[in-house]
Amino acid sequence: MTGASVRTEIRDILLNWGVGEETLPYLTTAALFIGLILVSIIAFFITRYIIIRVIKRIIKKTTNTWDDIFATNHVFDPLAYIAPAIVIGAAAPGVFKEFPEMIPYIEDLVTIIVVFSVMIVINAILSAVETIILSFTEYRDKPIASFIQLGKILNYIISGMLVLSVLLGKDAYSLFGAVGAMTAVLLLIFKDTLLGLVASIQMAGNDMIRVGDWVEMKDYGADGDVLTINLTTVKIRNFDNTITTVPTYAFISHSFKNWRGMSETGARRIKRHILIKKTGIRYADKQLLERLQSMPLMDKVLVSTSDAQWDEHSNSDKKWTTIGLYRNYLLQYLKQHPGVNPNFTTMVRQLQPDEKGLPLELYCFADTTKWVVYENTQSDILDHVLSSARFFDLEIVQNPTAHDLENLTLVSGASNSLTE
Repeated sequence: MTGASVRTEIRDILLNWGVGEETLPYLTTAALFIGLILVSIIAFFITRYIIIRVIKRIIKKTTNTWDDIFATNHVFDPLAYIAPAIVIGAAAPGVFKEFPEMIPYIEDLVTIIVVFSVMIVINAILSAVETIILSFTEYRDKPIASFIQLGKILNYIISGMLVLSVLLGKDAYSLFGAVGAMTAVLLLIFKDTLLGLVASIQMAGNDMIRVGDWVEMKDYGADGDVLTINLTTVKIRNFDNTITTVPTYAFISHSFKNWRGMSETGARRIKRHILIKKTGIRYADKQLLERLQSMPLMDKVLVSTSDAQWDEHSNSDKKWTTIGLYRNYLLQYLKQHPGVNPNFTTMVRQLQPDEKGLPLELYCFADTTKWVVYENTQSDILDHVLSSARFFDLEIVQNPTAHDLENLTLVSGASNSLTE
């Protein structure tokens, strides 16, 4: 049955009901429009609950996982809105034959529905593409979300311009030309987005930051692991479990520290110094050397000791000093420590002496990047360093405490009593 025959049948029924000639066109068009709406609803349900479900079942049976990702991101669901729009657009000229002025409005409505449906489909496809790309190990730490978000923004802009052109009844090219004339305003509106895009490209090209990196950015109070990188922001989970949101372009315009190199090498630097009291530094006498020979690791330090080194009054340039013995002992201690990585620089050096004392610095790398293990290793080393100094007749510098001042007062008072 054709559209003309349907219209004739409806007119005959209405005439039999006693409808007048004046109202007949309106009621006929209304009846056809209601029928069109019902057919569109049927088309929607058939597409949504039969065709799309069949497509999804076929996808689940395939061995390829990419099509499953498209189904999970609901790429096919918006197609259900296109089917009734096509039905309405195709039947509108026949339904509104007696009211041709309504046809352009119906066509515009259909166009807007199709544009929005295609926009949703494109967004779903971009989300699926992001999921597929991130499924590859080499891309998981890249700022893929930034480029996907840019694609979605462009999709929104183009779709909005197309809808606006339909509503205004103007050509889309002329609207895009007007947008080009408003470039300065658009640059101001989308400043953060454009800066984020440029920053994302630079970060990806120079491999500056990845998801999972430990970064430290003092200007923003960020110190933790990177959670996400998108077009406008980078989310960082700090070590106190707070979240810091940093603008993406800030990683280009501000300085930050990335600890990825440390994580990749599997070693973390230990760099600590203690202050040695300078008045305790002297040449080692024979009694001290004999006493130190019984200490572990000192056999490696004193393996080449000569008589000149034993004699504090000798003119030899190789005479041992208390600080020299202590420094070489600590070096041997670090080299044999199980928590120190032997493949990196290990040394014990003296820094510039000052009025506080002689700084003795330990420089080595812990054989781990785990924070708790690293701190335990560092603490164990410093425990030994502080405890072993007295065996070399050396004293660690410390500002006097209230207890020290109290003892000094007592000693001074006792001396005065003896003098009297």
